[in-house]
Amino acid sequence: MKISTRVEYGLAALIDIAIYSSTQNLVNVASIAKRQNIPSKYLEQVLTPLRQARLIIGIKVAKGGYVLGKTASLITMTDILNVLDSSIIGEYYESGLNCAYTMKKIINDNLWKHLEKNINQIASSVTLEMLVDKYKETISEENIMFYI
Repeated sequence: MKISTRVEYGLAALIDIAIYSSTQNLVNVASIAKRQNIPSKYLEQVLTPLRQARLIIGIKVAKGGYVLGKTASLITMTDILNVLDSSIIGEYYESGLNCAYTMKKIINDNLWKHLEKNINQIASSVTLEMLVDKYKETISEENIMFYI
């Protein structure tokens, strides 16, 4: 499965915003770009549709930045993917096959529709909060020191 850099960077940015804005701080593009190693100009382009969809809110003050538009537990992967790349979980499959209609229908009904259903179920069950929790768990495990 190929996932675009737009989706990868968007998810990384949302997780970053969820973590660093949890203390009521605004998270600016420069800090996200530095922590996540994302080019700032590209990050701005990725954040624009997330802001337009109100998944994040941009605050314009002296040291402005972003906060989540709603609680991380209410933001699903379906929400994020629909904003960043709806083709991943799109509801319409148009076969490029140049074969008979019956063959296209069999492939569509017995493969693509099942894949789409499962992807949609997973995307709607995974929340931003779950990814944030996994990130925090991984970071805390990496910071454990063993003394001999």
